[in-house]
Amino acid sequence: MNQVLPPTNALWWRARASSPTGARRTSTVGGPFGIPAWSRQLTFAGTQTEFTEDVRPDLAWDALETGAAAPFTFEVQVIAHETGQVVQTITDITREQVEVPDPLGFNQAYRWRLITRSAAGVADTVESVGPFVVTSTTRPPTTQLYINFPNPFPRPELGTYVTRLWFDLFAPTPVRLTVHDLRGNLVKTLIPAEPACGTVNLDAGIFGRVGDGPVDPCVRTTWDGTNTRDRYVPRGIYLIRLEANGQVKVIHAVWRGRE
Repeated sequence: MNQVLPPTNALWWRARASSPTGARRTSTVGGPFGIPAWSRQLTFAGTQTEFTEDVRPDLAWDALETGAAAPFTFEVQVIAHETGQVVQTITDITREQVEVPDPLGFNQAYRWRLITRSAAGVADTVESVGPFVVTSTTRPPTTQLYINFPNPFPRPELGTYVTRLWFDLFAPTPVRLTVHDLRGNLVKTLIPAEPACGTVNLDAGIFGRVGDGPVDPCVRTTWDGTNTRDRYVPRGIYLIRLEANGQVKVIHAVWRGRE
């Protein structure tokens, strides 16, 4: 074929033949078969939040091989995760990688959209699912509590029975991380993890990421849906509350309960 077919999962095919004497035959219908998305994102392509210290990260992708008859051109849009607003657009790209031209803001969540266009002007669009955040591992510019993941939880089909909690501290501070019901009643204290820990003071930095530093027995950055007595709470919506650097940050966790 001399053109690229749009992505779809429902195509069929058949062949028609004719001889010099005028005889004609048509084959049976074959299929269905699918045409995949024209491009596959490689950078920040997961479902969970990813972090980078690069304020102008490279975005990369793979495109289908189409041959010289139908070359692709690309457009990249950087999107504010919370609002869906396009904050940067890069057009007329001919290779499968581009650097974000303008520095991105710290501690803001972004996604990115890739538009692949054929020579005939037909377009296919893919968009990242999990957000990415520009941060600093040593001294983040703000104190931030990120949306927990997975959410809702648990996700036994993924082998995940806890929800992870990530937060940043811009300066050394006493830290308290707690779980509450929707009436504000305390359900569980995660930091300090045990009463014997007393007040927990943490340095500036990022917390909760796997491999982000030595394990502190007084710092718990996951919640398994249990209360202070280590009993599972009823399914529902719970509040995760971070007190640090004179601020209070709150997110919502959806607990599905345990069978």
